[in-house]
Amino acid sequence: MLNKQLKSAGLIGSLLLIMLTGVQCSLNNPVAPSWEADINIPLLKSSTYIYDFLGLKNSGTGGKDSAWPVILGTASIVGDIKKVDVSAVKGMISNGAISYDLENRLAIGLDTAIIYISRDSATVCLEPELIIGPYSIEAAEVDSVGNVIQSRSTHIDITLGEKEMELLSNESGAIYVGYYLVTNGTNGRTVMIQPEDYLRTSVLVSVRTKIN
Repeated sequence: MLNKQLKSAGLIGSLLLIMLTGVQCSLNNPVAPSWEADINIPLLKSSTYIYDFLGLKNSGTGGKDSAWPVILGTASIVGDIKKVDVSAVKGMISNGAISYDLENRLAIGLDTAIIYISRDSATVCLEPELIIGPYSIEAAEVDSVGNVIQSRSTHIDITLGEKEMELLSNESGAIYVGYYLVTNGTNGRTVMIQPEDYLRTSVLVSVRTKIN
């Protein structure tokens, strides 16, 4: 009887030792859970009105619905540099893309549209780490007298490469974005300018990251 009790105690002790050893192994070699997350960060949203190209104050020449004829030559505009918080992009990026949307409600086409991205605000437009473009978009549809009746839109998707992923996941958690627009004007043609005519730009980055 005593031998049976000792054997039983020994078996229980062995099982406890195995369990404790297993716990110790788990503590020495922890395996943190991980999952994937989709993150969307707007890099740029802007509306450039016809006044910006003409160098005029946004006051118009008449009432809200006023329009006036103009022949526009070459014009360019450098957008303000914007700081973007990308600290949400943490962990290992498995894939990603940049979506670039242009909506043109100007009676002039856009010959050059470029987005500049860098970690340094001082050199973002001079020595950018990432350049998106150049792209172009046709003038908005106009009627027989040159009034805009329908805007034109274009959508571009750019797959992120290793360089782009490294830029977005930099340690500072911030990047700087600027843009540059150029138009050759109306090519000698008269169009009607309206105060609400605009060019809208939207740049969105979407990434999938593995988070531990």
